[in-house]
Amino acid sequence: PLRDYYHRHSRSMFWEMGLMLPIGNHPLARCLLGWLLPPKVSFLKMTQTELTRKLTQETHVAQDFLVPLAKLEDVLSLCDKAFDRVYPVWLCPHLHRALPGSILVDPPNPTTTTARSSSSSSSGLDLSPSLPPSLPQAEMYVDVGVYGLPRGVLEQHEQQGGNNAARSTKRHGGFDMRGAMRCVEKELRAMSGVQMLYADIFHSKAEFEAMFPHDEYRQVRRKYRADEAFPEVFGKMHSLY
Repeated sequence: PLRDYYHRHSRSMFWEMGLMLPIGNHPLARCLLGWLLPPKVSFLKMTQTELTRKLTQETHVAQDFLVPLAKLEDVLSLCDKAFDRVYPVWLCPHLHRALPGSILVDPPNPTTTTARSSSSSSSGLDLSPSLPPSLPQAEMYVDVGVYGLPRGVLEQHEQQGGNNAARSTKRHGGFDMRGAMRCVEKELRAMSGVQMLYADIFHSKAEFEAMFPHDEYRQVRRKYRADEAFPEVFGKMHSLY
């Protein structure tokens, strides 16, 4: 019951229903067809044409970044500039601990049993709260989710009435997905942040391994002989765009 309560307003797939299903937010559609929502993403992908798939890949931002709380202000400024003002932004706190055997980076400044850390944001606010002694080697992170169309793409889409896909492939409102993602990924690596791996990644293999340590991950793969049967994470996730 608690999970149902928390997600009682989640059926709209965040704020993207209007992009995924243009009539999805119409009151009549909600009244008559709301019980069918949200549509399965796999079904939406299955009904895409090659043109709409390409448009989605090159213009639709759907990314999550896990960053230290002390870097939140910097990341929000970075995303505002790189993704051309995609709002609203999803913020979800996460207590990050070391996970041996995974490819997630260990927290760079874990809070121990001592008092409050001296880390602060550029605004002078202390953003590293102390944790109880029962939670050693942990650091507060924030999941920053950016979902939607960049402002230039959205304005172009509205000017065209949302139904002239052929013309919109020319400039995408001046937005360069690859350039934006490469910029954000570079800054994430510098601040010990990580990118969620459900989305497209644009790292080189060396850059990817700089963000996600692979030593223990490869030990586990060899132990269970997964290296003989399955590709590594990079081979499954990197974008060819």
